[in-house]
Amino acid sequence: MSTINTNKIIGKLEKIIDFRIRRGASKEYPIVLKEAHSCPATDGTYIFLPRTESDFNSERDNELSIANSTAHETDHIREIDIYFGDEINSLREKKTNLVEEFHERNYIELKENPALAGWIDNIVKDRRIDAERRKQLPGIKRHYKETLIPTALYLRPSIKGMSELDAFREQYLQKSLIGEVAEPIKEKYKELIDKVVFITSTSDYINKDKEVVTDIYNIFKENFDITQPISRLPSLFGTGNHSQPSSNGKSGRPSQKGYGKEVKPRENRGKDDKKPKKLGPGKEKYYNPNENKNEECGGDKDKKEDEEGKDKPHEKENTDRTSLYKKAQKEYDVKIKIVKPDFSDDILQTEILFRDKYAGEIESMKKIFRKLHLKHYGEKRDFQGQELDYSDYMQSELESKVTGIRGNDKYFSAEIQNQQRPAWAVLADITPSTEQYGILDQIRAGLFINGESLGVTDWPIGLFGFSSNNLYLIKDFTDKYGPEISNKIIKLKREDTGGTYLAPPLRAVGSLLRRQKEHPKGITIITDGEDQNIGEAKKALKEVYDKKMYPFLIVIGEEFEKYAKQLTEEIGPEHYSIISRDKVYEIPGEMFRLFKTFGIAR
Repeated sequence: MSTINTNKIIGKLEKIIDFRIRRGASKEYPIVLKEAHSCPATDGTYIFLPRTESDFNSERDNELSIANSTAHETDHIREIDIYFGDEINSLREKKTNLVEEFHERNYIELKENPALAGWIDNIVKDRRIDAERRKQLPGIKRHYKETLIPTALYLRPSIKGMSELDAFREQYLQKSLIGEVAEPIKEKYKELIDKVVFITSTSDYINKDKEVVTDIYNIFKENFDITQPISRLPSLFGTGNHSQPSSNGKSGRPSQKGYGKEVKPRENRGKDDKKPKKLGPGKEKYYNPNENKNEECGGDKDKKEDEEGKDKPHEKENTDRTSLYKKAQKEYDVKIKIVKPDFSDDILQTEILFRDKYAGEIESMKKIFRKLHLKHYGEKRDFQGQELDYSDYMQSELESKVTGIRGNDKYFSAEIQNQQRPAWAVLADITPSTEQYGILDQIRAGLFINGESLGVTDWPIGLFGFSSNNLYLIKDFTDKYGPEISNKIIKLKREDTGGTYLAPPLRAVGSLLRRQKEHPKGITIITDGEDQNIGEAKKALKEVYDKKMYPFLIVIGEEFEKYAKQLTEEIGPEHYSIISRDKVYEIPGEMFRLFKTFGIAR
C-alpha cells in the first residue's frame, strides 16, 4: 500500500484552492496538517488535512484523494463566504469558527438532538458540493465512478447490529453521497429513504440548507427516537465531518463512541456480497462492478476459484503461509517469529521522526522506482485506463481554465507489458552487537526507506531479521506494504541473546522466496560480525545461489572483509560489499543500489 506525505504536495494543493476560489486564495485559507488518518475538515477559514493518505494502494489514487478532499473543503469555504457576505471579514477577525456560527444561527431551535441536525447538514452540503464538482470536472467524475464509489461501497460498515436509527442514517448517507446502497433497504424504510434523499437533492445553494435540513430532521423525529445519542459513522472518502460542537454547547456532533475508525471493511457482511474486482494479481485497484455485466464478480466467482484451487495442491500450499512456516521451521531448525505491530505513542512518534528525517531519500527513491517500474512494464496514455494521473489532470484543468482551451483529456495510464518482475528479500542481522554504533537504527532506516520506496511498485518484497536461530518475519512476499509493516520495522528488535548463525534463517527465507514465480530473485543480507558457524553459512549461500536466488552480503566493519571474501569465494566477489562502522548511514543507499543493479538489470 502506498502512503502519500501531504506536505510533499502542498504546492499542488494550493493551486487547487486558487483554482476553486481565486488566485491567491491559498494564502487567505491556509492548509493545516493534522495527524495521519484524521478526517478532512474546515472551520470556514483553515483547511485541515491528514498528514498522510494511504486509503488506496495506487499512489496516484492517494494523491487524487487528497486533491479531492482539498477541493471539497475549499468549496465549503466558498459557500460560507457567500452565506455570511459582508460580515465575513469581521467574523474572521474575531477568529470565529464559521461552521459553528452557521449551525447556531440555523439549528438552535432543533433542541432534541443538535448532533443529528449537524450531521444531516453535513450530508446535505456534501451531496451538493460533490455533485457540482463532478459536473464541472470530467476527471473527478471518472475518479468517483471508477475508484471512489466502488471502494466506498465495499468499505462502508454493515447495518447489521446497528440501531434502527443508525442503520437508516448509514443507508441515507450511502444513497445520498454514493447513489446506491451496499445492503438491501428494509421494505418499511424504502419510501422514507427515497423521500429524504429527494429532499436532500433540492438544496442547490447554502441559503436553502436550513429549510431542507429542518424538513429532514423532522422526518427523523417523526419516525425514530432521536433523543438517543447517535453514533459517529465514518465519513465518505474526500469529505469531512463539519458537524462540530460549539463552545456554548448549543450545537453538537455525533458521539465518538460507536463506529468511527473502528469500522472494518465488510464487517458482518455475507460471504456472497459483491466486492470490487482487483484489476490484476496482487493489486488493490478497483473498478466499477457494473462496468461489464457479463463478467463474474463477487462471492460466486471467489467460491469457484476456491473450488478450482482444491485441484492445485502446490498453489494452495503457496497461499497457506502458516503451513510453509511450520515446514521451514522443521526442515531448517529455525524458529519463525512473526513481528507484531505496536501502535503505542512511543513507536508512532518514532515513525513520524523517521518519516520526516528520511522524507528526501524516500521521495528520491520512489521516483527512481516509478521509472524502473514503467521501464519494464510500459505505460499507455488514453482517455480511459487503470489509473488517473493526478499531475497531468490538475495541470490540464488549470490551463484550460486560464486559456479556455480544453486539453487532450489523456489523463489515464495503463500497463501494457510485463517484461520483468523481480522478487527480493532483505535479511538483517539483529544480534546484540548491532545495538552498538547505531547499526540497528541504520538497519531499521534501510528497511523503512526501501519498504516505503518499493511501495510504489507491486513487486513482492520480503523483510526479515535474524538472531541466533530465530527468524523475525516483518513482511512476507505476499503481504502488502502499509502502515502496519512500517510500524513493525520501527519496532523491530531481538528477543534473544544468541549469536550470528546465518545458515538456518537464510535457508528458511530461501524456501519462501523460491516459491515466488517472479524473476530475478535476490536476497540482501546485512550483518556486522563473523558467523559462528561459517562453514554452514558458506554452504547455505551456495545453496540459494545454485537455486537462482542471488545472495548479496552487506558486511559492516572493514575488519570483517576477510570473512566476506571467505563466504562468497564460490559465488564471486561481486556478491559482497563492505561498509565501515563510521559510515553505517550508507546502509539504506547500499540496499537500494543492490536492488536497483541486480534486481532490475540481471
